[in-house]
Amino acid sequence: MKNKRLILVISHRRSGTHWVIDSLRNNLPAVSYQFYNLDQISRRHEKPISANELALKIAKTRGRYVLLKTHMSPHLTPFESEERDFVKELLENSKVIYVYRDGRDVLVSLYHYMRSFRDELPEFSDFIRMPNDLDPYYHPVNRVGYWKEHVEGWLGRSNLDIATVSYEQLHTDYENTVRQLSDFLGVTVKSSGIDKIDLKKYELFGKLLRKIFPGSVKSSAILPRKGVIGDYKNYFSEKDLELFDKIAGVLMNDLGYYQK
Repeated sequence: MKNKRLILVISHRRSGTHWVIDSLRNNLPAVSYQFYNLDQISRRHEKPISANELALKIAKTRGRYVLLKTHMSPHLTPFESEERDFVKELLENSKVIYVYRDGRDVLVSLYHYMRSFRDELPEFSDFIRMPNDLDPYYHPVNRVGYWKEHVEGWLGRSNLDIATVSYEQLHTDYENTVRQLSDFLGVTVKSSGIDKIDLKKYELFGKLLRKIFPGSVKSSAILPRKGVIGDYKNYFSEKDLELFDKIAGVLMNDLGYYQK
């Protein structure tokens, strides 16, 4: 699978994965409209497929860069041992884009997302202290710890052909961020220039693009709840902030979130 036409977009859930994917698909003609979910090869996925099935789908996407997404941890969980060889080969032969976001906003977004299908979730303060259950193969850690280790682990993978992008960069400097990603991938933006996908008008934007450019695709995303920066201030208590800072404060400072 020696193919640097593979683009692997990795993130912790609710970090802006699909915003990046859709920005690439709608602004870089060399990138395929189709994208694949690497997490589907996990036996735990609700719609699992085999690694061979995924490899065949990738092989059929000719002439364009192929997008794959995953929320796997830096330890490659929740994939089991027989799936990891395939995943390792993908990592070694892909352009990797890691997407991160202020962990406090991530946890608020994750909380509301999970409430949409889990009636038994506790209040937010208890939620962030719960053992992470999104990855049963990962060592026991609460949701703050899992976010911290996910981001820290992937940002430390200097052996990969990797670029990083933050959710906040897309918000504040969209065009330059997309151009930086196009430079990393070695492809050009479309001749008409970059079209920003506005989270507040996500579906409307998709419909308009498809009307003007029939070849463009609808949003790949689970729609954002708000998509705003700093919404955590409406949910985190002082004790919650103290807990978060104790666990992830150094990382947050390194990422520049405590300097803003």
